[in-house]
Amino acid sequence: MDFCARGFGKLSFPHVPDIIDVSIFRKYHEYRNKTSSLFVGYRNKKVVLNRVVWYDVGAKIPFAPYIISCGNKRKEFLMTTSLQYFMLIAKEQSIIRAAEQLYISPQNLSNHMKRLEKEYGTLFIRYPHFCLTPAGEALYQTLQQISILEQGLHSKLKEIEEETLGQLNIGIHPTRARILLPRILKNFLADFPGVYVNFHYQNMITNEKMLRNGEIDAFFGVDVPFAPEFKIIPLENEPIYFVASTNILKSRGVKPEGGIIFPKALTAFPFLLSPNDSRIRKNINMFCDNAGISLSESVTISDYELQLILASQDLGVCFSPKTVLTKMRELNHIMPPDNRLEAFRVNGLDVTNTLSIVVHRLAFLTKPLNGFIQAFQEEFQKGF
Repeated sequence: MDFCARGFGKLSFPHVPDIIDVSIFRKYHEYRNKTSSLFVGYRNKKVVLNRVVWYDVGAKIPFAPYIISCGNKRKEFLMTTSLQYFMLIAKEQSIIRAAEQLYISPQNLSNHMKRLEKEYGTLFIRYPHFCLTPAGEALYQTLQQISILEQGLHSKLKEIEEETLGQLNIGIHPTRARILLPRILKNFLADFPGVYVNFHYQNMITNEKMLRNGEIDAFFGVDVPFAPEFKIIPLENEPIYFVASTNILKSRGVKPEGGIIFPKALTAFPFLLSPNDSRIRKNINMFCDNAGISLSESVTISDYELQLILASQDLGVCFSPKTVLTKMRELNHIMPPDNRLEAFRVNGLDVTNTLSIVVHRLAFLTKPLNGFIQAFQEEFQKGF
């Protein structure tokens, strides 16, 4: 088969066969960047293009080929240019911003969407605020799933060729990363020395969105809500501890017994607390309401490690998840022997953080990704 591309001359693909009973078709893909334009077209031939893929480097969007079936004469596709443009518009929530990334005019992009809307119905509501219609949302979710499956196929094929090589993109909160990764990466990289690991320091909402879009392979989550497209791999139900320095306990006349402190004793301390919209704070507030107590809040800060550092300076007390107590033990090495941070369970505070690794249910789990998950599981089995 001959393939014509302006600027490249005539290319030949003898492995692409001619097929019968398919309508003659012509589809044009437009590629533009800041310095040049390239127009690629298929000749009027009865052919199936099942291996040729062009990449728009400027927009980082693959031009996947059309696939024409010969059995029932029904057109099928992996991903057309218009559909990829649609995904970018849905992500950006703006035709103008999407057009800027693609280096094409908004009118050109709108024309692509008009062609899609002839097939699928109205996809966008443009005024007063840009949003997807139910049909647009259904199309977007379906295309996300197709993208995940296609990425899984590429990963599987690459793993067949090079079992230990590849790249992982992992989402994790910065505080958890500082605690967990030094322990987990040492053994993982020893088992998979050829794997490049890229960590994305994001909150869980952003991680969920990136996983749906196929931008990350997995993320470490806390209390991840159920979603049908996710597979949640549990690691541990993590208890919450009350942490205070020896000095501040003495100054308030509080002596916890048997590693437990009672709710009424909490009212004697100034607290370093997480923001009200955080999961741990919501659990603490609910516990206090049920116990009929009110905490004295002196500082609001979202970083667990910084809370512990301030507590080590006798500036207040805090609540800490179990895994973050690793930082408390590090601080005790540099604190005076007569003033250490101590951790206690709170009587009646039975809520826990559910820690897990989350992957997309449709994604192919490569050997490196399975190895990374196993490294997490082994560390939590050892305990923190």
